[in-house]
Amino acid sequence: MNDSGTGVAGNGFEAGWARVDMTPAEPVPLAGYTHLSDRMSKGVHDPVFVRAVVMKQEGGPAVALVMYDLVIVSEDLYQGLRARLSDTGLTVMCAATHTHSSFGGFWNAMLGRAFLGRFRPGVLESLIELGEKAVRDALAGIGPAIVKTGTRKIPGLNGNRRDHNGPLDEELHVVTLEKQDSRALLFSYPGHPVISAERDHNVVSADFPGLAIRKIEGQFDFAMYMPGALGGVDVRFPREPVPIDDNLEMMAAPIAHTAMQVARDGNAFADERLVLAHSIRELHFDRPRIRWSYDDDRKPFDFLLDALANGLARPVPRVARIEGFRIADVAVVGFPCDLGIGLSLRVKQIGRELGLKGVVTMSESGGCVGYVHLPEDYSTTPADEGDAIQMGRYENAMNFFGHQTGTRFLEAADGVLKELA
Repeated sequence: MNDSGTGVAGNGFEAGWARVDMTPAEPVPLAGYTHLSDRMSKGVHDPVFVRAVVMKQEGGPAVALVMYDLVIVSEDLYQGLRARLSDTGLTVMCAATHTHSSFGGFWNAMLGRAFLGRFRPGVLESLIELGEKAVRDALAGIGPAIVKTGTRKIPGLNGNRRDHNGPLDEELHVVTLEKQDSRALLFSYPGHPVISAERDHNVVSADFPGLAIRKIEGQFDFAMYMPGALGGVDVRFPREPVPIDDNLEMMAAPIAHTAMQVARDGNAFADERLVLAHSIRELHFDRPRIRWSYDDDRKPFDFLLDALANGLARPVPRVARIEGFRIADVAVVGFPCDLGIGLSLRVKQIGRELGLKGVVTMSESGGCVGYVHLPEDYSTTPADEGDAIQMGRYENAMNFFGHQTGTRFLEAADGVLKELA
């Protein structure tokens, strides 16, 4: 089992954190699946939140990481939150845990209507307000802090749903922030939060990240989940009928237990290196370039499907940002997509070659351009795996800007990591 744990003393570093409950009291449209009519909630299994961590470095940047219990962050949500917080001087990174059992109705586009339900302006405005409150509450509690980091592998909790014999990303990353009177634990592990939606389709839930957070917050004051790779990534989901709570426990308990153990193993030490840094690259696209098929499996009907899909995706914003921050010896790099396993592993390799102890590849950050894999992941159809082929074709179709998007994302991530390292 790979294991590491290090710590860095404050040296002018400050942090604050806060959570705001956004659990709906009334039925709301739920996001994450295509439906002809709105998928309305019929109850609350567990609460959903927006969480914020604010970090400042003396003589350096000031960064706010805002995490919503949502399936994605839309461009309007990202820009709206940044605009509302412009007076703070913070660089605002905004992401979603990718639970498929939370609010929809906040993306005003045909594609958004299909996956998130009918657009409701009040939902978008409410989400922006709740995110702003979380950040301002975190700012109000900011104070000197110590940083600790650690990484450990947890095998057996996820799988490769595009290729059952393909690569896996099983790394749990942990960052702890310790103030005199409070402790926060940030953690990341790859896995698609669809357990609640598959076991009980119409309940509100933060899925396994929410349960892991509740377990951690039994011993820490605050926890935040940063989604890892999602493209091609499965979760532990037994084929036989399993109650929703049992299935959530299977994923959340090992993650929470290991995260707290890694947090306790770290030791703080004085270090004069830069603790906090930020970097961003912005990419622009000319038009959607959706292709359903694998490169070696083009069928005549696929051209019609491609045309229909590109029409639906035409209103999608043509911009994508690869944005990251470094804290101590860990870089957190956000991608506006369901990040593919292969691409995630390549980004982590680049970070290690640059001397970083850990790299968190965070999906669903600062917008959404679908699923993004490396070009070679689209080249050959998996052999004799019907369910993997079906899932692969779905993920292929949900890549809005074509099979070369992964190459552009990798080049941008390389630039971000070099600047951070």
